[in-house]
Amino acid sequence: MEELPEETLHRFQMLERKLSAQRGPFSLFALFLRENSPGRWDIFASASWAEQRIPDPLMLFDRLIRSEFHIEEQVILSQIALVAPRGPEYEAAMHRIARAVRAASGSAELEHGLVEMRDVDLFGQTIDRAYIITAQPLTVPVPA
Repeated sequence: MEELPEETLHRFQMLERKLSAQRGPFSLFALFLRENSPGRWDIFASASWAEQRIPDPLMLFDRLIRSEFHIEEQVILSQIALVAPRGPEYEAAMHRIARAVRAASGSAELEHGLVEMRDVDLFGQTIDRAYIITAQPLTVPVPA
């Protein structure tokens, strides 16, 4: 299974922190290495502000990734998936993630941290490896 270098993981953690500071908290921010997608990582993110579309959240991600990541780190990204923070598939994935986070840290919530998962089904996909940076319920108001 592919592993991300510590420096690259740190950059993704900093990306999550910057976006959280600029726009508001994430309920989920994770990197997924899907089965049959060797070396190509996905960012899965969920935040209430990401649904507003103004400014376009994908453009925010893109701008920060282009400015803060080396080209070698940029090419490992396959997609940025923005997931609505609701619905049965979301709830099931967050339940599985919360169990892994609790096992690793003693708490079911994680913000700006890092927990690794392996061989798990999330959001209808088989994930060989996942790095969870933030996983928490959104209980605070999101700024406009």
